Amino acid sequence: MEISRKVNALFLNMHSFYRMYQTGVVSGEKPESSHVLDLWMTEELKRVTNLVTKYLDEYNTVKAGKIIVDFINDVSTWYVRRSRDRVKAGGEDAKVALQVFGYVMLEISKLLAPVMPFIADHVYKDLSGKTSVHLEKWTAVDSNTSPKILTEMELVREAVSVVLATRKQLDLPVRQPLRAVALKFKDSTVELSEELLNVMLEEINVKVVDGSIIDKASLRPETIKKLPGNDKIAEVYIDLEGYGVGVVRGRELYDDQATLANLKVGDKIFASVVDSENKDGNVELSLRQAGQERVWQSLKETLES
Repeated sequence: MEISRKVNALFLNMHSFYRMYQTGVVSGEKPESSHVLDLWMTEELKRVTNLVTKYLDEYNTVKAGKIIVDFINDVSTWYVRRSRDRVKAGGEDAKVALQVFGYVMLEISKLLAPVMPFIADHVYKDLSGKTSVHLEKWTAVDSNTSPKILTEMELVREAVSVVLATRKQLDLPVRQPLRAVALKFKDSTVELSEELLNVMLEEINVKVVDGSIIDKASLRPETIKKLPGNDKIAEVYIDLEGYGVGVVRGRELYDDQATLANLKVGDKIFASVVDSENKDGNVELSLRQAGQERVWQSLKETLES
């Protein structure tokens, strides 16, 4: 049952997602893409293929199988999850994302073939239009690797994990945007690209990366939280000032409807201006507090009562 849930269900769901947006056969050629998610995906596929080949040559199906299971989980919960909006948006970027995804699905089918022959053959034949995955050549080991993108994406995912765990601990739903996040890496030479940082910001629903909040943490401990890191990340800081961001148009307040559902006519709310010159020409407010009239926890309890 556990293998069925972790492998069969995920792999078939990935296949269904691909077929939802793409018909016809998949080319076996590796697509060219400059998108950071695609670069990471193809490089991770290369790493996994090399390792699985090594362990199968040693007749170590346990280690080979674990690597494949972990890889399928990464493709489903990270690559597909973060590429879903690209695909739905259509256009050239969606086309490239689907080409990369289709190529990865074919390669996963090859990796699965020795250990799960039937499901691998089912998916491979549908995607490729060929007779059988078991008649195809095994993908050769590729020593031309670029581990930098793998290391950087690992840092992004670890930072995401820390922030999401803190959101859960503080009862801050992901649908509520926060103002800023800052990262301090144990390796001071690490510099993440803007594309990688955008992937992180979208996943944790934070507006910007702002290193200045690190110096302000001691001055605003109630709004800037310092989070413990891990093996590679020294510290993570998040600015909670943006909790409950709304937009004022005329006299109307737009915010998360679940947050405001219990407010009645005559109820008081407290707000402070976050951004008066955003791209839509609207004024953005934080319901967290107005000056020092209420602390955030008191306001949160009021909104939820």
